[in-house]
Amino acid sequence: MLIEITGRCEPRCPEDHAMPGDAGDFDPDVLGEVLPVLRSLGVSALVMTGGEPILHPRFGELLALSCRDGCRLGLRSHGWQVPEYLQAFAPYRERIAHVLLTLRGPAARAHNGASPAAGDFVRIVEAIDGYRQAGYAVIVDHVVDEQTMGHLTALGEFLAPRSITLHLRAAVPAQGGAEPAWPAGPAARSALIAQIHALKQILSERIVLEPSLGVNHSYNFCSNFAVMDKILLRANGSVVFCHRCRPSDRSAVLGNLRDDTLRAILGHHPARVGAIWSARLAAMAAEPPAIRNNCAFCQDTLRATKPT
Repeated sequence: MLIEITGRCEPRCPEDHAMPGDAGDFDPDVLGEVLPVLRSLGVSALVMTGGEPILHPRFGELLALSCRDGCRLGLRSHGWQVPEYLQAFAPYRERIAHVLLTLRGPAARAHNGASPAAGDFVRIVEAIDGYRQAGYAVIVDHVVDEQTMGHLTALGEFLAPRSITLHLRAAVPAQGGAEPAWPAGPAARSALIAQIHALKQILSERIVLEPSLGVNHSYNFCSNFAVMDKILLRANGSVVFCHRCRPSDRSAVLGNLRDDTLRAILGHHPARVGAIWSARLAAMAAEPPAIRNNCAFCQDTLRATKPT
C-alpha cells in the first residue's frame, strides 16, 4: 500500500511532481490511526511517495510510525537530498525495503530527451549509487513507450554493474479512456518482448514487468485485486483504488478519511474489483489476450462503474 506523504516538491526540480488537488501534508495523527487497521488486514509493507517525502515537516515522525512493529518501508524519491534520507533511515536500516528512482535512459541525452522536464540524469545516477553504496536495495522505474523502447538493452547494460532491479511499466493512461502510448501494435509488442528476454539475461532476472505493459500472453489479474497492495492513501485524505489511477479521476476514489474510517472505505474495494474482474472475463471470451490487457482496461472499467 502506498501513502502520499506530501505534495511538496523540491524547488530546484525541473519537473513538477506534485499531484493535482493536493491538500498539503499527510497528518501523522491520521497515520497513527490507520496503521493498526492496516496491520489487522495483514499489511506488512508500506511505500512512501510524494512529491518528495522528506520535505514533509514531520517526516521523521512519519518514518518512525511507519517502521514500528516490524513494518517494511519503501521510498519513491526523485533523487534529491540523499544524505538527509540516509541519516533519517539509519535507525531503521533493517526496515527499509527499497528505494525507487525513475530513470528514462542510459545516458543524459536519452534521459533528458524523453521529456522536456525529465530531470537531471547525473543527480538520479548519483542517487542510485549513493543508496547502493549505503547498502539499500534500489529499484529503477522506467516508462516504456515508442521513444524509450529503442534503448532498453543499453539501459540494462548501464544498470547491470549496479545490481539494481529494473521495473518496467507503461505510461499512465490519460483520463477519458485514451490508450497509453505503448504498445502500439503487434510488431512493436514483439520487439518489446524480445528486448525483455535480453534484459533478463543482462540483469540476471532482476526485472519486474508491471501489468500496465499489456505484454502477457494470458490475462492479468492484478495483485491489487487480492491484497490491495496498490491502493494509495493521499495527503488530502482520499483513498484511491490504485496508485496508477489519475488523482483527478473521481471514479477511482473509494472514499476520504475525513468522512469515514479506513475500514469502511476499504469495504468499497471488493465491488470495484468485482466489476473489473467481470469485465475482464467477458473480454477473454471476445478478444485475444494482447488486446486491452493492461491498466487502461481497469481504469476504463472503473469509469463505467457506478461508485458504491
